[in-house]
Amino acid sequence: FFNSMKMKLSVIIGIIQMTVGICLKGLNALYFEEQLDFFFEFIPMLIFDMAFFGYMVVLIFMKWMIDWDARMYSATCNSDHDLYPKCLDGTYTTADMCPLDYGGSGDGCQPPNLITTLMNMALMPGTVDEPLYPGQAGIQVVLLLLAVACVPVILLAKPLMIRSRMNAEHGNANGSFSENPLIDEKDGYGVVVDHGNQGGGGHGEGGGHGEGGGHEEEHDFSEIVIH
Repeated sequence: FFNSMKMKLSVIIGIIQMTVGICLKGLNALYFEEQLDFFFEFIPMLIFDMAFFGYMVVLIFMKWMIDWDARMYSATCNSDHDLYPKCLDGTYTTADMCPLDYGGSGDGCQPPNLITTLMNMALMPGTVDEPLYPGQAGIQVVLLLLAVACVPVILLAKPLMIRSRMNAEHGNANGSFSENPLIDEKDGYGVVVDHGNQGGGGHGEGGGHGEGGGHEEEHDFSEIVIH
């Protein structure tokens, strides 16, 4: 009992710590007016966190609050059951005996293994062998879809927006470059944009600027994706 309690408490504390870190990122984005960080990093990160890890914490507390002795008693063959004494022949399963009708083999009367439940949430969507509450399978499918949808947003939305902004600024500049290679142009984005080499350096001998511009832009975008 104590090992199980310590494990669950460590999971809860770890998830709380992770969630606080994500919230601090959102507060920093608001304070520094970094719109891309707030909408395309903080919000999808928080949704992903709640859809998987926050849901895990909810399941842990639900499992603690449910009276499993009463549920399991209602699914056993005893004099208080409606199927007594027909159930004495041993042909009735837990799902047949359980009055809750939540689905799965446990039907809501069997305490679930939460690790298995969360693994099956991703590996077997829409299937819950030992449900805690009615409609659990459908809710887990919705949470899984939300989490999956957040992944490309977290990875690609901000870099693509920055690349689009850089291309637009490059087109407006008509090939002109700043004397400072690193110009802090946040404008609500919090991104340092590299417009090129120092004053005229990009116009190297033999028209080197035209040949190297594409590689430089590609290199800048790769750095944006990494960071």
